[in-house]
Amino acid sequence: MALCKGKLLFQYFLNNPINHARFLSFTQSNLSRYAKDFIDPIVEKEELSKPLDEFDTRRHRPVKAARTEETIMGDQAVQKFINIIMRDGKKDVARGVIDQTFANIKRKQIERYHRAPTQEEKEKIELDPVKIFHQAYENCKPVLYTRTKVHGGFKYKVPCPCEGNTQSFKSMKFLITAAEEKDKRIRMWKRLSLEIIDASRNEGVAIRKKQNLHRECQANRAYSHFRWSK
Repeated sequence: MALCKGKLLFQYFLNNPINHARFLSFTQSNLSRYAKDFIDPIVEKEELSKPLDEFDTRRHRPVKAARTEETIMGDQAVQKFINIIMRDGKKDVARGVIDQTFANIKRKQIERYHRAPTQEEKEKIELDPVKIFHQAYENCKPVLYTRTKVHGGFKYKVPCPCEGNTQSFKSMKFLITAAEEKDKRIRMWKRLSLEIIDASRNEGVAIRKKQNLHRECQANRAYSHFRWSK
């Protein structure tokens, strides 16, 4: 009897989609605790040090509360790297992997510093793991990448300029993929730290992945005009 009532109720909703559409929705509505006039907080030290113009709207608009990971001492590139390496929403695990990676980079560089025979060589060795990460991140940024384009029923790999978020994502993905391809018996943070150190010197698997992507773009340069076709 309950099944029959359920069928009748469902049929009633189907016959009245306008008045009862909200009952048939299986998607949870995304609610925001802030109104539309709220703006995101500024967490970059360089941006905070800049004076605001007299007519800047940020003078009188309300500001959202900063997230836990958004601090003045934080680094946007590192936070993005944590988000990319995260799996199944386990951000604490991803943050722990990055912390251990940076700690291992620090240890490796200190060992190299103490092994250096002269003071001049010691001064050339960078000990800050965040700066080493940024150097590796910049070295892995591709200039071009390929996009699949269907033309005349055939798929072509069309070279396109790589800029902005796409360039940043691919650079970080090269580092993560290169670390994942190493010996699985070694912990991920050890593999990742070695790959970041190699990439900061323009060496390693991640750099070769970028170079292979550029070679692929060079090989498919004849199809570059398909980028403007519909």
